[in-house]
Amino acid sequence: MKVIFFFTLIFVMSNSPLFGQTNSQPESQLRTITVNNKITKDMLGYKYIIMNYPSSFKIKVNNKPIAPGSSEKIALKGNTLSVQYEYEFGKRRKGSKIIDFVVDPSSTETNLTFSWSDDWRVKLTNGKPKKRTIIE
Repeated sequence: MKVIFFFTLIFVMSNSPLFGQTNSQPESQLRTITVNNKITKDMLGYKYIIMNYPSSFKIKVNNKPIAPGSSEKIALKGNTLSVQYEYEFGKRRKGSKIIDFVVDPSSTETNLTFSWSDDWRVKLTNGKPKKRTIIE
């Protein structure tokens, strides 16, 4: 009986974080996803009395710039994709926001679109918006 207790105690202690071993989950695997920038000039138009278009509009996905009409392979960790957009309407109005998305784990490609009438502004196929951060 004492022998069984002793070996049970050693087994429990060997899995304890105090002895350098943990039962934590493995880190999320890195994978790549192709992001297609499908944002067109028409999507960027904002109607205030007349239709206005930003003098400057830039977009980055996981800190990697993506030109309109182009595609980029983006590294993902934990199925989270971060999209930052910056806009400027002349010198009157400018801003920058970051939208974090949770991407479907089985998707290998996604399309990026934009709409001023959508609450999140940025839309991502195969992704759901999770968090918005206003920079300016």
